[in-house]
Amino acid sequence: TAKVNIAGEFAFKLVVWDKAGNKNCADANQTVLVIPNEAIHIELLWDTPGDQDKLDKGLDAGSDMDLHFSHQTAEKSAACTNPPKMCGGKPCKCQQDLDKDGKADPWFHNPFDTYWFNPNPNWGSADPSIDDNPGLDLDDTDGWGPENMNLNNPQNNHVYSVGVHYWDAHGFGDSIANVRIYILGKLVADMFSVTMKQCDFWWVKQIDWPSGQLIDYTDKAGKKLPNGKISAKYFTQFAATLGAKCSGK
Repeated sequence: TAKVNIAGEFAFKLVVWDKAGNKNCADANQTVLVIPNEAIHIELLWDTPGDQDKLDKGLDAGSDMDLHFSHQTAEKSAACTNPPKMCGGKPCKCQQDLDKDGKADPWFHNPFDTYWFNPNPNWGSADPSIDDNPGLDLDDTDGWGPENMNLNNPQNNHVYSVGVHYWDAHGFGDSIANVRIYILGKLVADMFSVTMKQCDFWWVKQIDWPSGQLIDYTDKAGKKLPNGKISAKYFTQFAATLGAKCSGK
């Protein structure tokens, strides 16, 4: 049984020898086209030139990039301030504005950002039989992916955000990210050759539903950025709590 983790066309070949070492029959060849059947399917792959053995496994065996998929509710949060606003004697719940555009960032929001720490949130109906929540089905921590995000039944009149964070290079240096977005089984975006440094965050695209249209991020002047935007040194409070490389410490 062959396990296929990414969409695309795959070629399989079977060659048979007998006990005497003689080749039997003609080679069997079969091509299989793998198409995602979810309404929204997103893949993250990456290459790290400094990693000479991309097939080894284990802690620190390769670079660690993370796919993020956030709900529009995350962007409606209050942006954090310094000093923080207080609620009942404690700092109010807020989201950091690390790209400094004056609005709360949607990333690392609990529960409205899906990523390795929050792989299967409950965003839609409370009925577990209704398949309307996103899911991260793979989390690769030692390079080169894939990481896959799926959502079968997106909410109408909603906008979802796609991002990539370079969590930890593990000493291997810059990585080159590739994101593919499928809508209803059709490849609508194949964004590649985006070089990222450790701790960079790549704001990839937004997805409008039910149109399925992709929305470009813009710069501070309002110019569209078809290849997304990079926020360097994306140090989060969440990462600092874990003592991660991208904690700013």
